[in-house]
Amino acid sequence: MKFRPSSVAVLARVPRWQALSVAIIMSVNAAGPAFAQQGNAAPPAVVVAPIAEQDVSRSDRFVGRVQAIQSVNLVARVEGFLEQINFKEGSTVKKNDLLIGIEKAPYQAQLAAAQGQLASANATLVGTQAKLKNADVVLARQKNLLQRDVASQAQADDAQANRDVAAANVQEAQAAIEQAKAQVQTAELNLSYTDIISPIDGRTGVVSITEGNLVNTQSGTIATVVQIDPIRVAFSIPETLFTRIAQAGFTKSDRGQTVPNVAGFTPEIILPGGTAYGHDGKITFASNQIDAATGTLVIYADFPNPDGVLLPGAFVNVVVKQAQGQLLPIVPVSAVLQDQQGRYVFVIDSDNKAEVRRIETAGQIENGFPVTKGLTAGETVIVQGLQKVRPGIEVTPTPAKPTQPGDSTSSAASTSPGAGSSSGTAPASGGSGTAPAASGGTSTTSAPAPASGNTSSAPASTSGSGSDTSGDSAGPSAASDSAGATDSSGSADSSGGSAAPASGNDASSSTPASAQ
Repeated sequence: MKFRPSSVAVLARVPRWQALSVAIIMSVNAAGPAFAQQGNAAPPAVVVAPIAEQDVSRSDRFVGRVQAIQSVNLVARVEGFLEQINFKEGSTVKKNDLLIGIEKAPYQAQLAAAQGQLASANATLVGTQAKLKNADVVLARQKNLLQRDVASQAQADDAQANRDVAAANVQEAQAAIEQAKAQVQTAELNLSYTDIISPIDGRTGVVSITEGNLVNTQSGTIATVVQIDPIRVAFSIPETLFTRIAQAGFTKSDRGQTVPNVAGFTPEIILPGGTAYGHDGKITFASNQIDAATGTLVIYADFPNPDGVLLPGAFVNVVVKQAQGQLLPIVPVSAVLQDQQGRYVFVIDSDNKAEVRRIETAGQIENGFPVTKGLTAGETVIVQGLQKVRPGIEVTPTPAKPTQPGDSTSSAASTSPGAGSSSGTAPASGGSGTAPAASGGTSTTSAPAPASGNTSSAPASTSGSGSDTSGDSAGPSAASDSAGATDSSGSADSSGGSAAPASGNDASSSTPASAQ
């Protein structure tokens, strides 16, 4: 019997580098059947949804503080005892309502005295006017007598002097009347100050000085009235938003001033509990300068407040919406994945192959992300089954069932590199991507990320074509030549295998892609 050397003995007689090559070839040939079995795997089933457009209005959210448009401190303008408080604390009052009464008697007496002085001045004026009239008659007579040489010049001069004195007395009496009138007006004004009326419609605050106390101009605030309806909210916006508002153009204000045109921007209020206020406001004006420390500009918006829900000093969230919306593609939340390079989705082409598409979004709305770049209406994206998808592989798409807005949740599970022993391969380079968390309790989605840069290194399709991503052929004939082969299929692994192993007769056979 002829002795047949073992494989170990054969390897012992060849150089080391040749032995290593032979060992690699043997291991690849042994793994061939496994790869062939994987190549027969059916395309993974996924759920897809078409991209639709929606009118999206851009909005920005800020923290604002409620302010009263008008606030009035009720103070005493005359001295006296506080006799009446005609309102309840916290009540609503109207303009010109009598709120506080101070004792009137002293000021009524002052008015009566001033009126008496005015009457006396009027009587004095009547007497002086009569004397002036008599002096005019005497002066005319003396001048006539002087012309006829009946009276002397001295007599005529005396008559002229008496007439001048009488005229001066009339002027003095007239001045006394004006002074008396001023005293009457002062007395009437002081008397009116004993009634403190509301200058605005509003709500009263706490009364700090009660009835019976002596008040004067130094007593301070008795109570406060603030305007509740309408009410004002002040909030700060960044320079970038102000620039966008300014780009909308300028207009003339009610006072003829040139101001930014804010007609296309509508402010809304979100109450501290998270509910919408329900009344839209109007931006009235902006501060005249930007804060150099914060780079923000204070904006003032007025809101109707018929129920008094908003009170001065409260903090609220202000959402500024642009009235003219923009038609944008909306991608479901469950379709969006994210890695270090940003957000992306898997788009299905006409051959049912998955393609990585980088997207840019503008915030988030109720039913998805508005896409500003990367997608167009009518394209189809994968919304479920993302954990089985690799760039470039063929999938079996199933249309998604219609869902209510905000109900979209992702079914993609977290996949770690190298998971799934049946595939024997790792995801393409680039690490695993993670879908952004959606608001409203939507769970975070983890799925494999696309290959770094482009999808050129993506695994081959599972359509049975037998071509890997590099385009090298490894067909059934190559697999059938392998030692111990049990499957003639040489297609790429559906979960990311690079290519079917090469023939055992070829020393340059390929190996599975290593996990990155």
